[in-house]
Amino acid sequence: MVCASKGARMDDQKTRLELGADVTFTAPTGATLTLTVDHLTRPVTSDGPVTAICTTDRETWDTITDHDCFHAEVLQPQAGFEPGREIDVRLLLRPSVARRLPDSGVEIADTFDDPEHRLCQTESWFLLGATQTFESAAGFDEQLGEEFAETFTGEVGVSTDWESVFGYGSDESVTESVESYFEEAGWEYEVVEEGLYQLVVALDDQRQWPVFVAPDDASGSCSLYAVFPDRIPAGRRGDAAALLAAHNYERHQGAFGLDPADGEVRFRLALLPDVESIDYALESTVDAMASVYDDLVGFVDDGGPTLVGDLPRDGDTGDGDTDSGDTSDGDTDGGDTGDGDTNDAHSNEIDSRGDAVGDSETTGDDTADGGGE
Repeated sequence: MVCASKGARMDDQKTRLELGADVTFTAPTGATLTLTVDHLTRPVTSDGPVTAICTTDRETWDTITDHDCFHAEVLQPQAGFEPGREIDVRLLLRPSVARRLPDSGVEIADTFDDPEHRLCQTESWFLLGATQTFESAAGFDEQLGEEFAETFTGEVGVSTDWESVFGYGSDESVTESVESYFEEAGWEYEVVEEGLYQLVVALDDQRQWPVFVAPDDASGSCSLYAVFPDRIPAGRRGDAAALLAAHNYERHQGAFGLDPADGEVRFRLALLPDVESIDYALESTVDAMASVYDDLVGFVDDGGPTLVGDLPRDGDTGDGDTDSGDTSDGDTDGGDTGDGDTNDAHSNEIDSRGDAVGDSETTGDDTADGGGE
């Protein structure tokens, strides 16, 4: 059982909840790992990061990196930590989960006893950094009989940019954060209209599709839509729906939808009530569509594709049906040129992880990861 001492106010902005308990986390892969959660730090108000300071060992750290726990996939290749010494791990709680934390420290501690609670899922936490302290002797020549005059301590470690990705410490709006991310990650994009951006993702010359990003500054939310470029023929929509339902059943976030009226397929992922991680959401959206792309192609008849139009406008119920944004020819109008072709946003070539690999036209970093250092 996890026990907590009363949270003591650290300053005018934060409180600290002492836990000192072993907590078992579950990864999406099913892997489990146990870390000692020393304490949580949370803001006095709801507008701020909730962080956890934990300790673990080399074996558990290897599980974290092997299974991309706590969104550790953003880490760059590096030398591992030494066995036999503790590793200090700093985690950031997903804002939407942090916002629902109970006020009572005892209640928070109790949630760690429930393995099904979101606090015990690695997807709810983001790795901010990990360090290991070491000691080294100044002298080293034993053959000469020299004594070690002194020792010194130091730290090795890794860090990520998840805190800045979430916008903590930044006054940027959601739209500004989205645009900044596109520029820094090197994604080519076009502004379809105010509040709607289009990317074109390309696995190769044959497999390409649009992704629409719709930030909403008023609610602090952001939605992403990946749209399959062909419509599924009426006779195959039942099969396609069954395939997509099977994929939805296995998913932790986001969902596929198929419009039974016209065969449009899209994958939708919403980040509410704020932009928690544009790059993680974009990678998830790209990977989701890539996972079904070839299967969907098999449902399309040989008579040639009908290009899907743009996203629905105001009044959309979220079920894939379009509304007043439709034009008289049945195509949506956001990014359509009127000739049935989607607009000419530059395609973003991606690798197998869904990262932009960049080309001579891109600027900034050429990956779409979370900024591991």
